[in-house]
This record gives sequence, C-alpha cells and structure tokens, in this order.
Amino acid sequence: MEDLAPSFSVRFDPVHNELHFATSGLFDAQSMDSFLAEVTKTVGPVLQKVKKLRAFGDLTDYVTQTREIGERMAQILEQAEQNGIEKTAIVINSTILKMQYKRVSEGRNVEVFEDRDAALAWLRGA
Repeated sequence: MEDLAPSFSVRFDPVHNELHFATSGLFDAQSMDSFLAEVTKTVGPVLQKVKKLRAFGDLTDYVTQTREIGERMAQILEQAEQNGIEKTAIVINSTILKMQYKRVSEGRNVEVFEDRDAALAWLRGA
C-alpha cells in the first residue's frame, strides 16, 4: 500500500444483523474519531432496538498503527462489547498488523482471519 491516507467505510447489513466496516491507511486521533462517529451514526439506532449485533471488519488495507491508535483500538473493542457488539471477525493480510490486533483484542470475542469467507462463516456460526 503506497497511500497511507486514512479512509474507512461503514454500513449495516440488516439481513445478517451485522456492522460491516473497512479501514485503510494510517489513522490519527482525528480520523479515528471520524470513524467512530460514522459507526455510531450507522448502528446506534439499530442497537437501541435489537441490543446485539455482530461486526465484520476488513482491514486488508490497514497498516500497523501507532501505539496511541493501538490503545484506542483496544478501548473501542471494549466499548463495542459494552454497547452490544457480541462477536467481531476481522480480516487482515499483514502478519505484523495481525499481531497488533490480537494484542489489542485480547480477552474479547474477536477472531482474526486471512480469508473473508472463513471470517463470515465464524461470525455467523452458532
């Protein structure tokens, strides 16, 4: 990846009751805040009604983040569980990022995959 500009997309899949997001680039505090605001706008009203969702994240174009953003990622995962995200599947194709994400998600119901189909199968499994 040559462009390190942070970007993201967020959508709700009503068929599977899932939050889907993709992130790319190198995030800073401002881009992380923008991402969280979009997540809240997208699934906040849904969570008020259904109380539980699952999340799927595509981080294949995300890069290893700074320590500050890594700490924010850990806080976000904790907050997500408190707000009703019961299970999260993440697709990552970088070994270093995979190690970082496993560290920040320790103790959470989060699994990291290299394959989208495997991630979705786990997420939608019992």
